[in-house]
Amino acid sequence: MSVRIRMPEAREVRAELVFDSSALFPFAVADRLDVLGDLVEGRTCVAPDAVFEEVRRAVARDRGITGIAWPQWLGAVHVDGLDDLPHLIRWAGLLGSGVHHRGEATVIAYAQSHAAIAIVDDRHPRILATQAGLMAHGSLWLMTRACLWGRTTPAAVGGLIDALIAAGARYPCDGRTFPRWARDNGLPVGWIESVRRELAT
Repeated sequence: MSVRIRMPEAREVRAELVFDSSALFPFAVADRLDVLGDLVEGRTCVAPDAVFEEVRRAVARDRGITGIAWPQWLGAVHVDGLDDLPHLIRWAGLLGSGVHHRGEATVIAYAQSHAAIAIVDDRHPRILATQAGLMAHGSLWLMTRACLWGRTTPAAVGGLIDALIAAGARYPCDGRTFPRWARDNGLPVGWIESVRRELAT
């Protein structure tokens, strides 16, 4: 049976990435923000102020970590412009305006205003954003894309996934089952790797 590879849409290729705390928190706790930067090298990456604050509070509360060294590749954005506010009001209404949902609402509002890709690991807001026609993916999508573009290998991503799970991430697979998860979701990282090996011989 042939495997259908899901190629990126044209609008995804150069789009800015805007990160939610659900995606950043495990990388910050596991001290892997530099690795995440390598996976997204060449892309413009940002997070709203509310997300930076959420991550700071969460890692201090849950892990006793203070003074996160935020990397230069991740810029801060304000989601309070005239183009942002109508979207922010809408998403705050859909997701809730409590502390837990404030970051998600600002991320998705920014993605809508700027045609950016929202990187959100919480499934519910990601599904709502996708249903609204926006580009929204989880951090596993980033890792898979990095494999497909040759930036890393499935084995390296497997080790990273296990480290992130130990740091509090919740994924539908672990490091060992990552290639199967990717294949089942139309992103056969193991198949791509085997083709590369054949071409190299």
